[in-house]
Order: sequence, then C-alpha cells, then structure tokens
Amino acid sequence: MKKVVIIGAGGHGLETADLLAHCGLGDRAIEGFLDDDERLRGSVVHGHPVVGGVAWLEQADPAAFDIFIGIGIPEQHKRIAEHAMSLGFSLPSLISPLAFVSAHAKIGIGVKIMPFSAVGPAAVINDHCLLYYHSSVAHGTTVGKYSVLCSGVQIAGSVNVKEGCWVGIGASVIQGVTLGKWSYIGAGAAVIGDIRDHTTCVGVPAKVIREKESSY
Repeated sequence: MKKVVIIGAGGHGLETADLLAHCGLGDRAIEGFLDDDERLRGSVVHGHPVVGGVAWLEQADPAAFDIFIGIGIPEQHKRIAEHAMSLGFSLPSLISPLAFVSAHAKIGIGVKIMPFSAVGPAAVINDHCLLYYHSSVAHGTTVGKYSVLCSGVQIAGSVNVKEGCWVGIGASVIQGVTLGKWSYIGAGAAVIGDIRDHTTCVGVPAKVIREKESSY
C-alpha cells in the first residue's frame, strides 16, 4: 500500500487527515504533511510530522506516495495539483462512507466529499472539487474542476458550476442557472440567476458587488 502525504498543515489539512482515518486508511498510512510555512518544519501537527515543503515532492518517488491536498483555496489548490501531477503523483478521491453519492453520478479524481453530503443522479463532480459537510448537489448538475462547496450549500438540479467557483456556507442555488468561472458566492446567498465569471456575489437574492481578481 502506498503511503499518504497531505499538502497543507492548516485547518483543511487537519480535516483531510481526519477524513482519511474516517475512510479506514488509518494513521499509519500517513507519512506526514507538506507545508511551505517554515515555522512548521519539523513540528508535529495533528499527530503527524511536517516533513517539508511542497518542494519535497521533487525528490519523492511517485510510485510510493499518494497525494491529498489539504488546501481549500481553489487557485492554490489548482497550482499545487498541477505541479504534483506533472511529477507523476496520483491524487485519489476521498469520499466519506457517510456521504450519499448516486450510482449514476460521475466523480473525478482528487475529489473530497465530506460526511452527510449528497450527490444526485446524473450529477458530475469534476476533478479536485471539495464538497464540505451537509452540502448537496442535485440531479444533472455539473460542478467544475477545483470548485468548493462549503458546509450547508444546496445546489438544485441542472446547475452549471464552472471551474474554480467558491460557494460559501449555507448558500443556495436554484435550478438551471450558471455560476461563472472563478466566481465567489457569499455565505447565505440565494442565487436565482446566472453569475458572471470572476465576480463576487452576496445577498438574497445574490447580486454582484465586485469583480474578482484571479490568475485564471
């Protein structure tokens, strides 16, 4: 069995370690964390050592390690995932046994689905997405790569969530709308119409309050 390395020793990294244990991989499978914060080097976080920064990957054997990215910011996640894959590492998906995923849904690589989340039939969760606790994606909805659905998010059917979209805690999205690439939907927002790429939207109903800077 391959050993596991978690990139990111912050809050979401700790949640990733817990999810690995919850999925039955056990503490002994975890080699440690990678984090570019030099203050963490050599420390023990959540019972596991911080073995180096992201550059550690360049001298490690991809055949010996699976990589899980414990970073919740979509832009950072994309940059690190692309780097790890270019070095030949595998980034498996991690799905809680307490989540419901339809047998007729499609799940990409590097996806994390937390407990008590749901994915409906004909839904597509593309690579490297994160579905937090109690989030739900209904039938026929597509969630683009590197998107994050925070806790309590409710996405209705036939929605198109484009790449890199962040949907804040408790937000809801009605059927058939599109959330633009690298857009940000604020906590508790109610989205009742299409959202443009690279915008920040808040409120009930959700309205654009600013253009969002993004490197993608």
